[in-house]
Amino acid sequence: VSPVDGSEWSSEAISWFQDKVEGRSLYARLYPKRTTVMVELFMEKGKLGAMRRGPSLSERLAQNGHAKHARMRTIRSLKSK
Repeated sequence: VSPVDGSEWSSEAISWFQDKVEGRSLYARLYPKRTTVMVELFMEKGKLGAMRRGPSLSERLAQNGHAKHARMRTIRSLKSK
């Protein structure tokens, strides 16, 4: 996931993220790729301590117009075919 304009996160995106995660438990899924690691963050969903996950925060950032998400672009291009 990257900022919509490609360089810096907007104040709206930062506020949206802070509002969503403040006081919440987050879970991370790590994807090692050679010398880097991609991290996907999820919020706890349901009962306190539950490991059920909702959509990733990066997907939610993109759905709300605050980010570009590579996986979502791939899905959209497949649906348009």
